[in-house]
Amino acid sequence: MHRLLAQLNPAQQAAVQHGEGPLLLLAGAGSGKTRALTHRIAWLIEERRVPPWQIMAVTFTNKAAEEMRERLVQLLGEGADLWVRTFHSSCVRILRQEIEALGFTRNFTIYDDQDQERLLKSLLKELGVDEKTLKPKVVAAAIDRAKNQGLFPEDYPEDDLRGEQIASIYALYQESLKSSNALDFGDLLLLTLRLFEDHPQILDKYRKRFCHILVDEFQDTNQIQYRLVHLLASGQGNLCVVGDDDQSIYRWRGAEIGNI
Repeated sequence: MHRLLAQLNPAQQAAVQHGEGPLLLLAGAGSGKTRALTHRIAWLIEERRVPPWQIMAVTFTNKAAEEMRERLVQLLGEGADLWVRTFHSSCVRILRQEIEALGFTRNFTIYDDQDQERLLKSLLKELGVDEKTLKPKVVAAAIDRAKNQGLFPEDYPEDDLRGEQIASIYALYQESLKSSNALDFGDLLLLTLRLFEDHPQILDKYRKRFCHILVDEFQDTNQIQYRLVHLLASGQGNLCVVGDDDQSIYRWRGAEIGNI
């Protein structure tokens, strides 16, 4: 038996050897989902002769990405040019190459939570909004939720006075970020989505590059992550997602269990 299949059960072996087209792996905790995913990547490279740089593997945490890289080094040896990253790290890498199409420069700054709160405090003061009636952290959380749903300021629901206030602050906040050549954490995904949707030639470039896309812990994807994966994978259709529909832990960040 091939060394990449020897320690796998029949279901894992079938997943590893799957040919072209979409593949969904559903399994519980501790059942070897990530092992199947990493062995599939190694199989694509060794047996299917897919160049490593044409494979995109995405997961949720830096720790999980590092563990996946280590497993792949054990299977393939050092030196493979593998894209194994988190969603946010993947988007940073794309934006560092392409963001000029959106009017930023490549040396953009990424704001952390403290930078974001400081800017929002300044904007609330500028607008004459009392922090006792609308706290910066409340606005930050609303903007973050909107971005996780793929909503730009012009899309923000203005159902009541509070919604109108947040929509106007959100718009001013985005203008202030852009004037400082800065992005916040949510922008990393949101602006990559805008890049792909508004500049089809850039999307086409990445669709052609990534022949196979593999996503771990897919039950934790939110709306914007789903849209990004859908856009990239709709080119060649080779999408493998791994997950456990009973184990979503990121619902607080907008994870949609329905994505899986």
